[in-house]
Amino acid sequence: MTESASPYARTDHPPGNDAVTDPGPDELHRLHVLTPWLQSWRYLLGVVGVAVAVFRDNLTRLGDAWGFVQDQPLLLVLVLGVGAFVVVAGVSVGVAFLSWRMTGYAVTGSTLFLRRGVLMRQRRQVRLDRLQGVDVQQPLLGRLFGLAALKLELAAGKEATTTLSYLTLADARTLRDELMALSGRRSVVDPETGAVVPDQPERTLLAVPTERVLQARLLESSLGVVGLVAYVLAATVVVLVVADQGLAVLLAAMAPVGPWLLAIGGMLVTRFLQEANFRLAESPDGLRIHSGLLSLNHRTIPLRRVQGVHVRVPLMWRIPGWARLTVDVAGSVASATGGDKYQPAVNTLVPVASVHDVRAVFTRVSGVELDQVPLTPVPRRARWLDPFAASWMAVGLADGVAVTRTGWLQRKTAVVPFARVQSVRAVQGPVQRMLGLASVHVDGAVGSAGWVAPHRDVAEAQTLVRELSTRAQAFRHAES
Repeated sequence: MTESASPYARTDHPPGNDAVTDPGPDELHRLHVLTPWLQSWRYLLGVVGVAVAVFRDNLTRLGDAWGFVQDQPLLLVLVLGVGAFVVVAGVSVGVAFLSWRMTGYAVTGSTLFLRRGVLMRQRRQVRLDRLQGVDVQQPLLGRLFGLAALKLELAAGKEATTTLSYLTLADARTLRDELMALSGRRSVVDPETGAVVPDQPERTLLAVPTERVLQARLLESSLGVVGLVAYVLAATVVVLVVADQGLAVLLAAMAPVGPWLLAIGGMLVTRFLQEANFRLAESPDGLRIHSGLLSLNHRTIPLRRVQGVHVRVPLMWRIPGWARLTVDVAGSVASATGGDKYQPAVNTLVPVASVHDVRAVFTRVSGVELDQVPLTPVPRRARWLDPFAASWMAVGLADGVAVTRTGWLQRKTAVVPFARVQSVRAVQGPVQRMLGLASVHVDGAVGSAGWVAPHRDVAEAQTLVRELSTRAQAFRHAES
């Protein structure tokens, strides 16, 4: 009796595609040998989290443990503490070592194979033609040992990101070049030898001094600080002078200040650490971002993935004449959720710079001179809905892009290429209906923050919807 062929086996492959062959154990590459030591702290934190959960739900156990410690000699307590730490640390390192031993990767044809997992084995195939970008990241611990993590971003999907931690910095850069070449995202393969050509020199477009980043963060958070100071002064006057109460009541009134101070301080420190040493460069892959004070991030944004460009001017930045430039990136859900622990403010091309420098980078990314785009303001009756921002609001259509201006405390200029438009719609609220106004919305791919032209005349909004739809179809047809 002969075995029947597996219904999932394929003997034919599409033209131009390499057959997917599962690499053997000898073909798999391991991560750096220091990886278990650098990742064992995660298991230590897991043990601490379990202990906190146990004692949080049963405070009696915490009291019993504290009583036991007080009844024992100091030397015994120290020995038990050190012993417990050694055991937990040893188990953590052992689990991390097993995870490292079971992890491997290999590049075969047009596929990246990943294998990992101790109790539950995971085997993953990453199609390189679905690869959107490869970023080199250096967390603080990895940076101390000259190691880096390689982050791979794939086309839209539930798990569109995977990370290889850790490789030497040189190996990470070499693997990045190889993956980008095999994915067809860049032409760095020597046609004669088939070898990957080393990374081409970058051309720096803009470097932001660290002092400027700190000044911008302080200036941007100054309004929140002023608000907290005003609250403290008002509460002091009301409690001590008007109500003639004591210090205890005043301290109770100050309770809401603590969380706000922590939030403002945490945001200030985090953004500063992420955006310090910021440099924007142009490479064969696209725009490359280098940033970070403790952890370093090297992020590449291909221009073809840009779904929209935004210039933002916060209220307090108008005095020195500064602006921020961000972009929407296709498939990057992180652009709407704030990013991960390694990245700077997600998709930030310029964290802070003069308006002139920001416009120069804006023109490089979008191909549009903002001063050359004719903009149409909103009707005067729109002031009933937005009296402070109505004078700034405007919309315009240029060659290949749509431009809109919105915002009050933070003025925003948004540009979306017609070729990236997914849908166009007009929205009209009850008050807008009374005033004969409507807002036009443009939706893009996953990772796009969208585009809106608020409070347009109804007839103008209908015309704008038709024009945007027509141009979007024409440009998408031209690209295909």
